[in-house]
Amino acid sequence: MFKTIKEFFSPIIERPAEKYEITLTEDELTCKRADGTIEEVKWNELQKVVIMTTDEGPFVEDVFWVLHGKGSGCVIPQESKESDQVLGRLQNLPNFNNDLFMEAMCSTENKEFTVWEREPENEANLKAPSSLPNPVCVDVF
Repeated sequence: MFKTIKEFFSPIIERPAEKYEITLTEDELTCKRADGTIEEVKWNELQKVVIMTTDEGPFVEDVFWVLHGKGSGCVIPQESKESDQVLGRLQNLPNFNNDLFMEAMCSTENKEFTVWEREPENEANLKAPSSLPNPVCVDVF
């Protein structure tokens, strides 16, 4: 009967997330962009996870996950098809800051939120995080 705001405006909303192919394995996360650029981060080399928000939403993508590895990195739009899988993996990292993640999901300004950073003593012990059965997700629409 009534369309949601997102459905109504979907033909004019700029969504770069649809132009990304994201693959998660036990060893790494790979992100292929429409232009052929491939970014990857190995789980055992992951150093930091940042949520970057902009003031441009909701009609353009305004939340990005920035994964920093050793000499590598990957930027993932939050609205990618694989976002639930990515979030599940990230939330299983030791000391992932869910409170800060929730704050980032509510942000409407240009801001960066470091939701996880590797502790030096955990470096040798970090294994690929397993998926959570029910990741915490926030849908702002």
